[in-house]
Amino acid sequence: MDCSWIPLAIGILFRCRISEDKSRTTVSLCAKVFIWVVLFVVVVTLVSVYTVSHMQINLPSFHSATRSNVRDMLMEIQVRNTTVLSPRPDACEACFSHNFKYVIDNDVMCKLYNDSQEIDLIIFIFTTHQHQQERNAIRQTWLNCTNINKANIRYSFLLGEVSDENIRKLVEDENKIHNDIIKEDFVDTYQNLTYKTIMAFKYAITKCSHAKFVLKTDDDVWVNIPGLLKVLQREKMTLQTAVAGACFHGANPNRNPDSKWYASIQSYPHDSYPGFCSGTGYVTSNNVVNKIFEISKNVPFFHLEDVYVAMCIRKLGYRLHKIAGFNNIRPPFDPCLYKGDNLITSHEVPPEMLISYWNTTCTR
Repeated sequence: MDCSWIPLAIGILFRCRISEDKSRTTVSLCAKVFIWVVLFVVVVTLVSVYTVSHMQINLPSFHSATRSNVRDMLMEIQVRNTTVLSPRPDACEACFSHNFKYVIDNDVMCKLYNDSQEIDLIIFIFTTHQHQQERNAIRQTWLNCTNINKANIRYSFLLGEVSDENIRKLVEDENKIHNDIIKEDFVDTYQNLTYKTIMAFKYAITKCSHAKFVLKTDDDVWVNIPGLLKVLQREKMTLQTAVAGACFHGANPNRNPDSKWYASIQSYPHDSYPGFCSGTGYVTSNNVVNKIFEISKNVPFFHLEDVYVAMCIRKLGYRLHKIAGFNNIRPPFDPCLYKGDNLITSHEVPPEMLISYWNTTCTR
């Protein structure tokens, strides 16, 4: 505790004059003010000492973290196509303009390496900057069939923007090694996943238009690629006018403000959704992706991306198609199940589990 102010305080106190009245001795106004100031300083000092000693706060780090949090808060205030002053309408006229710019753009991801080559599928994987371990685990396991984006299956990890320069730099360095990241300048938050979806669809129709099918998934999902290819072959006609996966035809908005999936009355005034195919993994044709991208300009923004896609599907007169094997949960692990024809996706599979599953063989 720094007590260097005490001698100065004593000197000032003695300089304050004590005046005498006939009946009593009074402390001058100077002394009174000074005493209150001293008491205040003592209290503040004691509180500071207690905070530092008992809560073990590193003040420089605390101030730095505070500044970073303020920046993040300011970025998250970004209101772009999302301001809702009245209940969200079901349709609009060119109200949702996806006018963000690429920060990282890998044109080579859909490059054809010979005249006879085709791209059967492009996979868009939603991730965050901090999830490098998840991305590496996926690259080492179920993405190995892509042959580093040179086979008939291609993929990309999708990101928005963040304020932290250090993690931005790490992602830039990662992309220089793998060349498999797409990033635009919208703020990368859960509330902005619809922007990420539209970014994926825009990329599919402008830079990978020769791909036949599109899969959207997350970085904590196991995808059984051989099983998925069989589904695409079987459902190829259906997918020209449908989105397929773990689809639900009846769902109600969550009105609990504490929920991850909260939707206010203003953002969605209806009592039920038009259904949705879980964003943990859904597949469709590039034809449908093209139509969704175009119709989205007239469908007001909604923050739950899989519900938003269903809104566009309903507007187009297309349908949601439930396919067995797409799971928005994690079924108990059985290598013969996970590598057979009856499971396509499994959700909430962390990196170490993903690698373990991949290295376990079916013995029956």
